[in-house]
Amino acid sequence: EYWSKVPLVVLYVFIAACSLRVAIKVVSLDTADFRSTFWVIIEILGLPIMQLEYVLVQSLVYDKSSGEGILLPGIHEHMLYWQDAENKGFVKCSRCNEKVGELAGGFLILGCKQCTPNRWGYGGFSLCTNCYRKNALKTG
Repeated sequence: EYWSKVPLVVLYVFIAACSLRVAIKVVSLDTADFRSTFWVIIEILGLPIMQLEYVLVQSLVYDKSSGEGILLPGIHEHMLYWQDAENKGFVKCSRCNEKVGELAGGFLILGCKQCTPNRWGYGGFSLCTNCYRKNALKTG
């Protein structure tokens, strides 16, 4: 968990430094002629591209560092991975239909990466901690 955040912190600091450099350069450039104005626009358009790069690398790091999958044949046909559902919107357990939170044993869930929810958060597969514990007790 800790080591997955190190590349993100380094990348965030790098992008922040690049953004600061762009801001200083844009403010200090003279926009009297067309060429200087053109470069100011190019530098400003580079800022969202840097932010997009951070978001893409963040998702890649989280996908690669999510840990080993758990296969629960009686529950779901795909591998399930531990995920933190706190502050991730509305998440409901696919087994007991309980909203993930304090009543469902906390905000940790087993989620399927192959069964993705739609844009409103419905669909996919999520298993709350309580249902996982009940299944673990049954299977021994």
